Amino acid sequence: MVDTSGEQPSDVLLSAGLLRERAGHYTFVSSIHAFSDWGERPVNEDSLTCPCPADTPPGQPAGNHLKAGCERAVLERFGADRSLILNCGLLVGPYENVGRLLWWLDRMARGGKVLAPGDPDRAQQMIDARDFAAGRTPRAHAGDQEGPAEDRARSRSRPLFRIRQET
Repeated sequence: MVDTSGEQPSDVLLSAGLLRERAGHYTFVSSIHAFSDWGERPVNEDSLTCPCPADTPPGQPAGNHLKAGCERAVLERFGADRSLILNCGLLVGPYENVGRLLWWLDRMARGGKVLAPGDPDRAQQMIDARDFAAGRTPRAHAGDQEGPAEDRARSRSRPLFRIRQET
């Protein structure tokens, strides 16, 4: 089972419960936003997630904390040995239609000064959705790429990059 769209912990808890005896494994595509410290400091798989229980009532307004509750729902129903939680940052693809990322990329491609929010030295890593789906995303960390060379060669994902501020 690969869940790419769970947003309400109650829905994920229900679906994971229904699938527990029918699926051998549950992969949940979460978000980097599930980490409580994201945006304030670097996070990794050991970082704390937002406090949101798996049994959060249905119909909650959208919020980053809900992904953490969805993760807990998966782990509660499938257990750590039959679950994989993927906390993506910028997962993009050829049919990206969210608007915000494409708008920024198009604007930067035009050149010149760009007024943009946030720290210009903050690193970003884009993961191509096709690489992600094929299970061959490179684990690129500050220029250190791990994993089979064949996967790195086929990958369309971009390693860490920094957007520099013009002075």
